[in-house]
Amino acid sequence: MFCSMWALGQKQSVENDDGIAFILGYTNPAFFNNSDSVFLQKNLDKYYSLYSYIYAQEQKAGISTQDQQMADSLALYIRKRYVADKYLQQLSSTIAVSQEEIHNYYKQHLEDYSAAGVCTYYQVFLMQEDAETIKKAKAKVLELNALPDSVMPFKGEKNTMYSISLEKNVKLNPSYQITSTVEHIPVQTFSELVQIPGFNFKTMYYVTDRTNTSTLPFSEVKEDCLNKARAVKLQTQLDELYSKSKAQFPSQRR
Repeated sequence: MFCSMWALGQKQSVENDDGIAFILGYTNPAFFNNSDSVFLQKNLDKYYSLYSYIYAQEQKAGISTQDQQMADSLALYIRKRYVADKYLQQLSSTIAVSQEEIHNYYKQHLEDYSAAGVCTYYQVFLMQEDAETIKKAKAKVLELNALPDSVMPFKGEKNTMYSISLEKNVKLNPSYQITSTVEHIPVQTFSELVQIPGFNFKTMYYVTDRTNTSTLPFSEVKEDCLNKARAVKLQTQLDELYSKSKAQFPSQRR
């Protein structure tokens, strides 16, 4: 079963590898087609050895591969995977990435290098917006906040004038309007009335505690940004080559 499961796990990558092999046929036929060369055979040995080991283990366990076609397909996949990896390494080493491109990648992917802050706050939905209702709602929030959690673990209040709920340890997400709003409200301070899209009434917030979002400095992640920016340029170049190869050989268009 080892061979069958291993092959199944690799299946999703085969189509992409076929695409890279097609690019190789267009850009560097000698590199791709020189299957009998000493260089290629020598480097393929370890991949075929892996295949042979897996196949032998399956036979030893008495599990049938159904027919030789499956074994041949796996061997072909190993060969394509090797050639594709070698070509990607070769192509990647030629791609230059400027300092500006590295820094731009960092700025465009700040969320990837940030630890989201968390905030605990009261959310007050106001069914009435007169001064007296707002005053009562604020007093109720302060009253609830003074109670120990052991007395009232789920703090809230609901009546015909307002509805209060305590939201604990909510992750701050700049793309989510509520958390982007509470992220900028001073702690232990009531916000102004806020109109939230989708609600017919206004909302007020009271922040009790907050840890702001922290972002790793560029100097600490520069190498990772370099690698990922290069990968983006590599993929762009592969896409362009693939398009050119399909135009050159329309009969092989996938």
